[in-house]
Amino acid sequence: MKRGSRRPSPAMVVSIFALVFALAGTGVASVATISALSKKDKKKVKNIANNQISQRAPGLSVASAQNADNATNAANAANATNAANATNAANATNAANADAVDGLSGATFKRTFTTTVGFQNVMTIDGLTIRAACTDSGGIVNDVLTLQARTSVNNAEAIASEVGTTADGTDIDTDLDFDTGDSVNMRPGDFTTSNGTLNYSTDAGGVTVNYWMFESFLGCQFAGVGFGTS
Repeated sequence: MKRGSRRPSPAMVVSIFALVFALAGTGVASVATISALSKKDKKKVKNIANNQISQRAPGLSVASAQNADNATNAANAANATNAANATNAANATNAANADAVDGLSGATFKRTFTTTVGFQNVMTIDGLTIRAACTDSGGIVNDVLTLQARTSVNNAEAIASEVGTTADGTDIDTDLDFDTGDSVNMRPGDFTTSNGTLNYSTDAGGVTVNYWMFESFLGCQFAGVGFGTS
């Protein structure tokens, strides 16, 4: 007498129905239910799933669907990494251009000397160096601020002009063959309180420096800003 085939367990029946509904787009298979199947029943469910997938999308399988999910996740991770790298690259470019405004290089200085000092460099930009010294006059006599321009490029040109608060008007110091080792006095008028401008140029470009200064018996105060076009 021939034995009849073994009936599937109730859990397997439920899992198959859930899987069929999920493949049909009308539901989601219960992971917990499928996980409860025996190893043999899981294999049967996988075979049924592959048959259903083959009918609806030839060439696909449960394993390939899992690989597709993994590929999507990998692509998303790569896109996230690329986005982060793009942001970092943009930030690096911005950081490199942080000292430029509309294509101009820039530099500033602001110092207060309250004691006698020798020359100190206070700004360097595009071949031009500004240096300063505050000489102590002693007692209650105003100290003396000296601002000089130096160049690291030969055959440059420099024109310095100073405007003071007395009737002396504007004083100018010019060097049209400004070489290394030369210096241009940025304070040709030597006013107690003044502002001035230095125009410096080379074959590669130029720099304009504007400054303000004040002298007293307590020391020297000065500040300035320079913009270059090299």
